[in-house]
Amino acid sequence: IVGMAPIVKNGNGNVTINNINRTGKTEINAGKLTVASFSNSVGNDFGSLGYLKNIITIADGATLAVSQTTACGQMLKVGSGTAKLEVASGKTLTLEQGLKQAGGMTVNKTGSGTLNLTTGQTITKLIISSGSVNAVDNCLPTTVEFQGGTLYDANSQNSYNDTKCNFVVPEGKSGTLYADPRCNYTGTLTGGGKFTVYAAGVRNYFNGNWSAFTGTVVPGLSKRGSYDPVFDFNNSYGLPKATVKLNSGVTIQNDGKSFAIGNISGEGTLAGSGVWTIGQAVDEGKSFIMGAYTSSNIIKKGKGEMRVMSPGRMTGTLSIQEGSVRVSNNSAYLNGTKATTITGATSKLYGPAKLYSVTVSNGGTFSVTSILGLGAATEVTNAVTVNSNCNLEMYISKSSRSSLSASTLNLNGNVKVLMDDNYVPNDGDEFTLWNCKTFKMSATTTKAILPVLKGYEFDTSDLFASTGVLRILKSPYTLGDANNDGVVDVADITAIAAYILGLSPDNFNEFAADANQDGEIDVSDITATAPIILQNAKREAELREFNNKIREY
Repeated sequence: IVGMAPIVKNGNGNVTINNINRTGKTEINAGKLTVASFSNSVGNDFGSLGYLKNIITIADGATLAVSQTTACGQMLKVGSGTAKLEVASGKTLTLEQGLKQAGGMTVNKTGSGTLNLTTGQTITKLIISSGSVNAVDNCLPTTVEFQGGTLYDANSQNSYNDTKCNFVVPEGKSGTLYADPRCNYTGTLTGGGKFTVYAAGVRNYFNGNWSAFTGTVVPGLSKRGSYDPVFDFNNSYGLPKATVKLNSGVTIQNDGKSFAIGNISGEGTLAGSGVWTIGQAVDEGKSFIMGAYTSSNIIKKGKGEMRVMSPGRMTGTLSIQEGSVRVSNNSAYLNGTKATTITGATSKLYGPAKLYSVTVSNGGTFSVTSILGLGAATEVTNAVTVNSNCNLEMYISKSSRSSLSASTLNLNGNVKVLMDDNYVPNDGDEFTLWNCKTFKMSATTTKAILPVLKGYEFDTSDLFASTGVLRILKSPYTLGDANNDGVVDVADITAIAAYILGLSPDNFNEFAADANQDGEIDVSDITATAPIILQNAKREAELREFNNKIREY
């Protein structure tokens, strides 16, 4: 095509230009225009769309595609909305000028080929839908959105860069970033897709606010220079709503900062002198497996459950502040020779486990029960301290029971005993719940919370000792005989009512007053006592009638 008139592409169809032309500017208003070459500074005075100074404008929704590897020295402008730039598979398009805005702000890179950027962008957003994009120093627009493609940032280990670019990975989409080996990334990460990020050198610092991201981050290591890569989260924003897939062989650093991870999977390593807070994004009734290796201190948050299938991978302190931690076995220390704390009314640790020390406070629960809810064996090298209003939870049945061994047991709260629903008690049944060298308790706040046994009662006389033994005895009391006079009658109902009203009836027997054996003394016990009285009255009447007949005889 010869002449300086413009080329204007209209309509939704496709046009392909393979030859070299001498034309004016190009406007692509709709559909797709595919070319083989551009005018550039490396040998092509003319290309498929004319001379070097001819501007190419791409309107919203229109596509400029390249079918061959080529460099473009001509100015590319976005006329409105979002323009598409497509590079064929196995081909490379190298831009010699930045992508410019002319009413439109966004370019969508499509096609499985490669786009090489340069500096001077005035567009504000680049979408990478497929293929790869190679960047140079300071060339990225304000936002890069990943919809399936890969971005290779500048590979410049000999100079420091600051990248303020914001990254977006929409839900259901994925993206991959190979970082600059020496760069501070200060932009945000938003969306809910899958973002794979490769650190490339010793000075990759991810300083930006990624806290709104709800998808999955997959850290990786890919050496692009002379130095082995290190992955540094150098911020306290954290990833509280995201999942981190930490693959084996990958280490991420917190650089001394407190860093939150909403959920975690994989068997990589968490490093750094800061605290890792894990689990906030895991809802109640859900669980995750903590398989990472770490010597850092860990805080467990979130209402879900953290399961530890391989104890010994954590060697720092463990603070359970929300939800639960469930340990599958006691083959190794859960978290080395460091303290474990259980803090808060929703916080709970389940065994079997091997622990160095345990402190329970603010309503927390230390449960010596297994993943199946049965009894478990838990060993604590040093002290177990259960503060007031907190629980030490144990389990009893015929075939399984809890067993705790510790150097010291400071029991200032509750020992709460759970019982198998199918357990049939026998007079003299005995359970050793703990063994310790030193036992301490509070005269005012230590108490036993026990299940109800119909016709039997618990003997706790040897429970609060170094060897804590709980026994079951057949009850010597008659249910309903609240005033302990040996007869169940209206006087017992009067005694129960007085007790409910806060009075102190004489000779009141709490066990017998709990006529329905639900562990509480309330109006329902009056209701349960009445049939006993009626039954006794019926028996007395029958006995009188029998005696009268005997006398008549």
